[in-house]
Amino acid sequence: MKCPLLKKACIQQECAWWGEWQKTRHVDGKPFLERNCIVVHLPDMLLELMRHSSGTKRMSEQLRTRMDRVADNTGAQARIMASMAKLALHRNGKGEIPGALDNPDE
Repeated sequence: MKCPLLKKACIQQECAWWGEWQKTRHVDGKPFLERNCIVVHLPDMLLELMRHSSGTKRMSEQLRTRMDRVADNTGAQARIMASMAKLALHRNGKGEIPGALDNPDE
């Protein structure tokens, strides 16, 4: 095998780019060890990284959607509370919210 980095014969275990990889057979799903050059595995590693990052992207989009729903609900609750406060002011006739100035120690 010719080294893509040195442009000469592969020196295998003497090379810093040589490694042992645990892979899975696609046919039966059983793990096996393979010793080879890291450079040979770069395309496989990039594909695996893309698979993981697309899953992470999908999860972050789901989280963002949930957070938007929570924010919408919180905004709706705030609007309801503001409407209730306005109604209380209107019913009271004094421009005060009943119970707002009560002494908390009593």
